[in-house]
Amino acid sequence: QEIAEKSKKEAKDQEIAEKSKKEAKDQDINENHVLYLSLAAAADEKTDLQKMRKPSILEICDKIDFEEFPNIEVKGFREIYFEYEADFGESRSTDLDEILCHIISKKENRAKHIFIDELPFWIDL
Repeated sequence: QEIAEKSKKEAKDQEIAEKSKKEAKDQDINENHVLYLSLAAAADEKTDLQKMRKPSILEICDKIDFEEFPNIEVKGFREIYFEYEADFGESRSTDLDEILCHIISKKENRAKHIFIDELPFWIDL
């Protein structure tokens, strides 16, 4: 009888531990938001905004890869540029470094982890 009670207690303890792990994982997913900036469209073009405004194949793949993760927000250069235009107007800047710094420093992005994919080698941050 002692062995049976000990076994039941161990099973219950294991069940509680598993539930705690699941709750911790759910909390981690909900609290650790990531802003994934895919800059592949800007990799080769320093000043040609018309070319950079078209999504690259890598940007499209990034969005597909992360669509099942609600805590990861993927933005390509196109979204970043349109967001910048909405905040400042169309003719404010064509410098990727200024646009990128603005997006990263926005209040809603400050608590997020920022991941920049395909950062152009020519950028001056």
